[in-house]
Amino acid sequence: RVTDRLNAKLDFWRAKLPSGSDFDDHLRLFSHQSYEHILFGMGFESVLTGSPRNASDAPATPSASVERLVKVGRQQLPSHEDWLRQEIGAELPG
Repeated sequence: RVTDRLNAKLDFWRAKLPSGSDFDDHLRLFSHQSYEHILFGMGFESVLTGSPRNASDAPATPSASVERLVKVGRQQLPSHEDWLRQEIGAELPG
């Protein structure tokens, strides 16, 4: 269910992308950037962005710099499961 308040914000954001000043509560859980990511991930259109980017527009392969970062990350960072175990003592099922 979409509330009247959220509907009003969605209408507003069609003309202007979300910003920190759009939120009057100081104890909010998500930043305005989080709202942008969610909206664009859902295919939200505004007059500023037009239609959502088509997946076929994306490069077929990552750039060399991204490939290097991924390789370094895989070598130096723990797996997600290991990190959870180290940081919060979580044991994952399976």
